[in-house]
Amino acid sequence: MQKILITGGAGFVGSHLADRLVKLNYNVIVFDNFSTGKVGNLKNIKNRIKIIKGDIRDAKQADKACKDVDFVLHHAAQIFVPVSIKNPMETLDINAKGTLNILMAAKNNGIKKVILASSSAVYGDLVKMPIDETSPVRPLSPYGISKAMGEYYCQVFSKLYGINTFIFRYFNIFGSRQDPSSPYSGVISKFMDLSKKSEPLTIYGNGEQSRDFIPVGKVVEANIAAIKSTLQGSWVFNIGGGKAISIKDLAKHIKKIGNSNSKVRYVKARDGDIMHSCASVKKAQSMLAWSEEYDFQKELSKIKG
Repeated sequence: MQKILITGGAGFVGSHLADRLVKLNYNVIVFDNFSTGKVGNLKNIKNRIKIIKGDIRDAKQADKACKDVDFVLHHAAQIFVPVSIKNPMETLDINAKGTLNILMAAKNNGIKKVILASSSAVYGDLVKMPIDETSPVRPLSPYGISKAMGEYYCQVFSKLYGINTFIFRYFNIFGSRQDPSSPYSGVISKFMDLSKKSEPLTIYGNGEQSRDFIPVGKVVEANIAAIKSTLQGSWVFNIGGGKAISIKDLAKHIKKIGNSNSKVRYVKARDGDIMHSCASVKKAQSMLAWSEEYDFQKELSKIKG
């Protein structure tokens, strides 16, 4: 039975990965410091996995967690752009140094494949849409910079030490287990929670900014495809829905499906936010046999519970 380490495995994406991998009979280890991850996210599988409380910023802990592991799915990160602007040093420490620690641990333990959760934030605010993997990397925030650094480490470690690395540039992921009360939560979970309570939906800027949304289940499928892939070297893939919706239209849609009386409140745009984002996913389709297609309405209903 192959052993898989999921860093950030108690978090939103990581816990969904753990669920699916247990069902596929992998031996799963979750490595998390529980700063934002929750034990409750693992309640259905906690007796079938190993949970290690630790921090990727601690090289010794990372090395110990990687012992006898076949694959690493590296999803532990500081993921919030405003937090990165307020505290760029901490974001660098977690996202860049933490990734370096995981790669060093992989090297030291003979692990041959690492999957990195990166972000579309590395692209910055590009004009040409959709964005493909050859688009320039021009991050607008310390978060985007830290993610780009993690990518470069993956590419270099692949060349120098023969570790196969899959870099997933995630676009806007949504689904169950996103805590709407958390500042780290995505706009869909926040809007759905507020609309249920008939509370105002806050839009930063004029609402014309667009985002590409992808359900967490499709992200899990991409990771499984990478685990099974025979590709060698370092690879970058966009993981998104391949289409965009404006935040203003998203608010209208969520209000409509929930029959909500919520007002829409417009406030000043946030620093570091990009205007438009839409992924080209042709590369993942062709090289990982992955599909981005999903039913938006059906996926939203999963959040409604």
